Amino acid sequence: MSSPVHDHDVANKTYVDENAGISKTGAAMLGNLDMNNFRLTGLPSTVPQTGSDAVSWSRAVQLVRESSINCVKKTGDIMTGNLLLSADGNNDRILECTNLDPEPNFCYSTRNHY
Repeated sequence: MSSPVHDHDVANKTYVDENAGISKTGAAMLGNLDMNNFRLTGLPSTVPQTGSDAVSWSRAVQLVRESSINCVKKTGDIMTGNLLLSADGNNDRILECTNLDPEPNFCYSTRNHY
């Protein structure tokens, strides 16, 4: 059977496999993909190679957890060392503790950081 030419021609299996849907070996989509409540599976658990690559849920959770390791929480956390407040140009400021008494107070000073 030959390949179809007109709208109502019959198509052979090879023609349908090559021309219907999305290629399994790589193709560009020209519109949205409606997954009809199905999941996209088989994503790698490594860092995506480009900024537009999809990432697996387990990798996304891992990246969020890693990014919060050296972060200070809004309440109930202890920070040691100086805090550099970065601004435009040479307007950076360092907050440093100047009063280490065990009193329930805190003093700080600012100085230019160039």
